[in-house]
Amino acid sequence: MFFASATPPALAEPLAAWHKQGSMPDFALEHRCKGLVCGIDEAGRGPLAGPVVAAAVILYPRRFPKMLRDELDDSKVLTRQQREACHGALRRCVERGAARIGVGAASVHEIDRIMRGLALRYPGYGWETNVGYATPEHGDAIRRLGITHHHRLSFAPVRLVAEGELPLLAVLEGVPL
Repeated sequence: MFFASATPPALAEPLAAWHKQGSMPDFALEHRCKGLVCGIDEAGRGPLAGPVVAAAVILYPRRFPKMLRDELDDSKVLTRQQREACHGALRRCVERGAARIGVGAASVHEIDRIMRGLALRYPGYGWETNVGYATPEHGDAIRRLGITHHHRLSFAPVRLVAEGELPLLAVLEGVPL
């Protein structure tokens, strides 16, 4: 974790009290911290193909819409429609000054859009639904169609499959290497 000063921000309570285990974010951390808190996350790290993005956000809870407090969650548990609704609401938050967002390349919404566009150019991989993740459909397409330049050769399972050293089926079924 990076801080502007040499010491982390002071907390009013111990670390264990920052949030409820297994629950949605509820600004408990932000209320207990002295100063601003910046959340940092990535999107697209796990798929076999497509872009990877890093983003940072500072939310101002008093100006944060109830819809987002209720709906915002990890992108993997939201439907595409829910992600798009949250994306639109976050853009409105930024316009109203309720959030400050710094994105390294694109949002999860943009990754979905990019992968749907790539699905049109590279039919058969199922990217319109699997957005590049390792699914049986995607694995079958790699076996039939090969690896595109959008596949991540830096990702060991993809590289090993490309080199013929690892059957993709073993990767998809989670067989230990």
